[in-house]
Amino acid sequence: MARLRSLPALSCIVLTPAAGILGVVLDQWSHYGLSTWIGLCRRGTIPYGLSLWLQLNLMPFSLCLMLVMALVTTLSALLQRLRPSASRAVLAGHLGCLAATLVTPLLCPPLMGIAPSVPRMLGTMASVELLLTVLVAVLLLRVLAWREDRRPHPALLTSAT
Repeated sequence: MARLRSLPALSCIVLTPAAGILGVVLDQWSHYGLSTWIGLCRRGTIPYGLSLWLQLNLMPFSLCLMLVMALVTTLSALLQRLRPSASRAVLAGHLGCLAATLVTPLLCPPLMGIAPSVPRMLGTMASVELLLTVLVAVLLLRVLAWREDRRPHPALLTSAT
């Protein structure tokens, strides 16, 4: 069974969300992107399409740094020709990050009761996004490993002529 055993594979799962967290800090420092986002969350639920549009406009550093880190980890995996388990981890990490980025805006209003201040909200949202990323990535890695285990052995595929 394919398992996640290498540091490069683990870093591919964690580095992209970590870049996003750094980007949120830069967005807050440069134009109060997180504070504005939290202010909108306090008002109640935001329609999903509007929340994605606001996330794009209020947190551009976060989204750009996640994209850059995704490209860097993908290129490093291609250039170093990592083991297949690490290549699967790159794919699973990217898909996990994408899923977390799409789901997190929906969780903003419910999380306001847990973390009412801006620093706590930053930590809570970052933790939730990182947790969602890792959960989706691990689930995808399990599915990919299960599919790999179900493949017939190459020796069974050769025909005896």
